[in-house]
Amino acid sequence: MNCRFKKPYASVRLFCFPGAGAGTSFYTQWGRELSDNIEVHAVCLPGRDNRQKEPLCNTKKDTVDSIVESLQNGLLDKPFAFWGHSMGAILSFWVALELKRKCNKEPVHMFLSSAMPPNSTGFKNIVRFSMSDDEYFEHALNTFSDGLPKDITQNKDMMDVFLPIWKSDLSLLRKLSYEKNSDEEPPLSCLIDVFCGQGEDLDVINYLDEWNELTRETASKHFMPGDHFYLNEKANVKKIQSFIETKFEDID
Repeated sequence: MNCRFKKPYASVRLFCFPGAGAGTSFYTQWGRELSDNIEVHAVCLPGRDNRQKEPLCNTKKDTVDSIVESLQNGLLDKPFAFWGHSMGAILSFWVALELKRKCNKEPVHMFLSSAMPPNSTGFKNIVRFSMSDDEYFEHALNTFSDGLPKDITQNKDMMDVFLPIWKSDLSLLRKLSYEKNSDEEPPLSCLIDVFCGQGEDLDVINYLDEWNELTRETASKHFMPGDHFYLNEKANVKKIQSFIETKFEDID
């Protein structure tokens, strides 16, 4: 976990799960931008930021167990919430499940972005299980390359670092589907808010309602200007931050 702005008197912790290939700097900055009532921790996976020398990991169990262990190391003594974008949204769901199983604790709120639920047929289709990892990686690279930061795509040294991380994360994403029987109770009981760009792929938008099948509370949708990379717009980020702040105004 990376936390640039410690707030010992904050009432709630927000754990942010970045999308595939991303590091933590985008979200650690939220710690300065959000109210003093919210302490922000960004989930740092192996191979990036201060864990750059660690080998990449693309197995579900090891990744989830490592995050849960970090959270159990003194970070669950206050109410907490999850934010997750794209792959980070799916990963945050699995971490929430494991926390509930291991220590009977859940986020008080989950804020999810640009991700269909892992139990949906749409999720299984979008990760295209019929493809090999290499084929899927090429497909994703061709689909999303226009939205990647130009300071990465136009710098060969940066791409040499970024591409193996992204490939590992996409391999992990393909292992995060969730099987839920139709008569099974929802596994979580926290509120969920799902954010999505208005121009997001319809394969994502059409399945957003199925997040309701994964919580006993409600999962509400919110559409923002933009596409899968709508968070590149500062105005969108500010609106989301304000929304998150309103949810925790009454937590002491």
